[in-house]
Amino acid sequence: MPVVIRHITTRQLVTDRMKNVYGLMYYGVKHWDTMEEARQEWKEYLLHFIPEVPFEEWELCEISGETLKSGNVKLNNEPSRILFLEEDGRIRLEK
Repeated sequence: MPVVIRHITTRQLVTDRMKNVYGLMYYGVKHWDTMEEARQEWKEYLLHFIPEVPFEEWELCEISGETLKSGNVKLNNEPSRILFLEEDGRIRLEK
């Protein structure tokens, strides 16, 4: 299952510009394919955005591939949109 970074209090997901498997740039949910890979890289990744990251405010969450795709569709390649992963697994969008 894909693994994402979520803020514990707000439930906001980390999003960023990335390259897809075809080498095309898109704006989507930052994710890793395995929890092991995510655990090794997520803190260093967050440090690029937040110089003094309060890591205790963030967590790694497994989500289904379908939920990940749904979140990326809702973002519609638009950096001003914000995604949240609710406790029940639903993706919520704020524009």
